[in-house]
Amino acid sequence: MRPDKQTMKIAVANLQQALAGPGDDLRRWSSRVEQALAGIEQAARRQDAALEKPGGGLVGVGGDQEPSPGLDRQVGHLHNDVANLCGETHALRGLLLRAAEGRLAGEPSAPDDLRQCAADLLEAWERHAEEESRLIMETVNTDVGAGD
Repeated sequence: MRPDKQTMKIAVANLQQALAGPGDDLRRWSSRVEQALAGIEQAARRQDAALEKPGGGLVGVGGDQEPSPGLDRQVGHLHNDVANLCGETHALRGLLLRAAEGRLAGEPSAPDDLRQCAADLLEAWERHAEEESRLIMETVNTDVGAGD
């Protein structure tokens, strides 16, 4: 599947698979991990953009309620997280590209170091996805009038 059409779930699975692969050939391994990170970055940007209405504001996720200022704030935090994580992903992709081309100088170049950086980033993306899912579920499952 082309990276620009992947869902986040597929992109994460691709990165997990790339990280689990052998790192004995640093150039080949770096290239695979970089491509998997590109898929995550593209899926995240697409998913993040889907939360916004074309004219601004939030896309409704359920019910007839308008988004609250609290929800706007929470979604704003998610947008910031995506921007920060995409920045970190882009930086690591650059490092992996340099590793794949054999031109790392004074940077973490051992496969174990690069693998750990990518694994930490994957964990951060997974936490973000959990937070996003939790927010959507809270919004959809809001029981208006509960406790009346």
